[in-house]
This record gives sequence, structure tokens and C-alpha cells, in this order.
Amino acid sequence: MVHNFPQYYSYCDISLSTICTTDTTIPTTTAEDDNNNTLNNITTLKELLNRKLNEKDRKAFSLNFNKIDEILTIGKDIFDIKVDLNFIYILYQEEQMIEILHLKSKLPFQTISFKENENLNHLKLLFITLDNYNSLDKLLTTNQFYITCEDCNTSERLILLFKKEINEEKKMSFEFNKILYKASDCLMESIIYSNHLYLVDCFNHHIKVLDKESGEILDTFGSEGNEPLQFSEPTGISIDNDGLLYIADLQNYRIQIITPNGIPIQIFNINPDIVVYPSKVLIDKCSGNIFVWGETCFCKMCIFDLERGEMKVFDPEEYFGNMMACIAGVDIDCEGNLFLAERGKGIINTFK
Repeated sequence: MVHNFPQYYSYCDISLSTICTTDTTIPTTTAEDDNNNTLNNITTLKELLNRKLNEKDRKAFSLNFNKIDEILTIGKDIFDIKVDLNFIYILYQEEQMIEILHLKSKLPFQTISFKENENLNHLKLLFITLDNYNSLDKLLTTNQFYITCEDCNTSERLILLFKKEINEEKKMSFEFNKILYKASDCLMESIIYSNHLYLVDCFNHHIKVLDKESGEILDTFGSEGNEPLQFSEPTGISIDNDGLLYIADLQNYRIQIITPNGIPIQIFNINPDIVVYPSKVLIDKCSGNIFVWGETCFCKMCIFDLERGEMKVFDPEEYFGNMMACIAGVDIDCEGNLFLAERGKGIINTFK
């Protein structure tokens, strides 16, 4: 099935007047409180996720966003962000660093510096992948995550595995475990589903399926072209509550929806006048809305509601007041809050 959504001016009724710029007061908490309440937070969020959203709830998760917070980060060159049940993971490319913040208090939890590690300081950080497949029926905390990097000496791309460890003082941290996978291919974003890591291979125009622990290649699917299950420089990937994969098919200006074993389900096309080079896709597991954006200046972000056949547009130029504004990273937590970073600013804006 192919979806051709209406043109930009038909559905672009979002305006800056609908975006509230008033910050809400956040209760004062400490990192110690976050550590002590982790299990309670998980239980609360699990109850939230297990509650199926009815039609009234869906309307509450509308396509309009109110700004609720602004997070100032220690670095400026934010290149990717991810959010799970307990933490915000921020990847800084220039600083070669991963910063992890408590989701509730926004206080620092851990900083991982690649510059200070002689075995890792030659790597350019690209993407974060969390091993925490979350759906309305399944909830996992992050016990490990992956960093896609480029070796500045060889131009090879690597997938690094970081695992959660508990020291003798019963304090938790994420530590480098091993290089899971290395190749000369143009590896882009990845997603975890079950025991598999689905890795987008841009210039080979296919998806690699790896064992998430050993890095062994289990399968590949896709080829170059514009037919179903064919790609032209795919770049982004996301997953919905049913385990379906959403692939940002960059040069074909479309999103392909496929099963984890490579069966094409749906295609919907992207208007190039709105999203210049649609390289990113994200599924909001609370509402089912699909977010699509590019990483270039002048690029808007589209939000699609497939059930209603509606589309709204978020224009970073209008919101940030900068015609060169570029979206650095977007993610959504289990309560439907959207985290959005502008490249080069060191600020993560959160919206409800």
C-alpha cells in the first residue's frame, strides 16, 4: 500500500502561537533520589504503557506540542539523543563524548569521554542505539547500548557495545565491552528487536541483521531500486509497537514499513518541498504518530497520523528564529514527551 499525503499547505495549520513558551516548574530532586526510585519509576511507567490508549487518549496525544522544559547540556555539538525509562543519552560529536542524564531530575548520571581513552580517541561518534525495545505490551530497561562510530584513521565504521555494570559499592555505570562489528560499509542508524540488531547499510542499499551479542551477520534484505523492499541510500530506522520496522529511504523520498524478516508492508511518500532529504524517522509509541525529518538546514519535520491521514509540520526556522537551524536529534519518552535538540546550541527542548 502506498500513501501519498496531501501537500504541505493543505495540512500545515500548526503555528507558533500554538506553542507555549512558558516553562513549567520541575520538582527538585537529586541524583540519589533518582537511583533510589528507579524501580518505582519503572513500575509506574509500566502501568502507563500497559494501559491501552483509547480514542480520547489519542486526541490528547495530538500533533500540537507545548514546550514544557529546556535542558542545558555540557557540550555544544549534539549529534544524537535517545531517551529510555530512566535516562537521557546525549552524543556529542566534536567533544567525543556521551553524557547520560537522569530523566526525572535532569541531573548528571555518567559521562563517557572517548578523548580520554587512548583506545577510542580516534573515533568519530555518530549514533546511539538503546537495547530497550518498548511497546505498550513489552517494557525493558536499558542494560546495554551501542555507539556507531567512524575510525578517523581508516574510515571504517564500527559498532561499539557498552554494558551496564555494578561495582562493589553497588553503583551502576555503563562500560565499554567490545567492538561488536566493523566494516568499510557506510553504516548508519540501527534498532534492536528481540535478539537482533537491524543495521542500515546506506551505500549497499540494504538492511543488515546482526546478533546483538556476537555481531554475527544473520541476514540481509533489500537491494538498490525504487520498488518495495528496494532502497536508494537508506539512512534512518525506527520500530513500532507491533515490531514493524520503518526505514527512511533517503533518495527515494519515502518511508518503507517492513516486517523484521524483510516482508514489505506499506510505503508512504515524502514531499521534497517540506523535508529535504528525509534521513530520519521516529515512531511515537504512545500515539502511533510518525516523525520524519532531515539533517540539513531549511529542513522541516513532518508528523504523520496514518489512522487519520493527517500531516502537520514543525519548522525549526520559525521556532528557533534561525534560518540555518538544523535538528540534531529527536526522541520521545514513554509519556509522550518529545525531546528535540538543535545542532550547535547545547540545548534540548522538551514538548508535550
